[in-house]
Amino acid sequence: MQIAPGIHSMSRDKPRKRRFTGGTLLRRGDLSVTDVCFEVGCSSLGTFSSRFTELVGVPPSVYQRQIAEMMAKGTYATGRPSHR
Repeated sequence: MQIAPGIHSMSRDKPRKRRFTGGTLLRRGDLSVTDVCFEVGCSSLGTFSSRFTELVGVPPSVYQRQIAEMMAKGTYATGRPSHR
């Protein structure tokens, strides 16, 4: 499953663009959730986390941890980790 299913024009939808970009940065694993929040242009960590959770289904910290675990196990394929 893609990280951003159904996005056709991200430039018109800043929250989705931030979520998409945030997901990409979180998957890299070299930035904290706070760093990703500010990198995508969100000035509030709480707002970023709430919106990310609403759109993706898991908090950004959980998302990042699940990706890292999947990569360590060699089970990561392009997409979003499953919601637990």
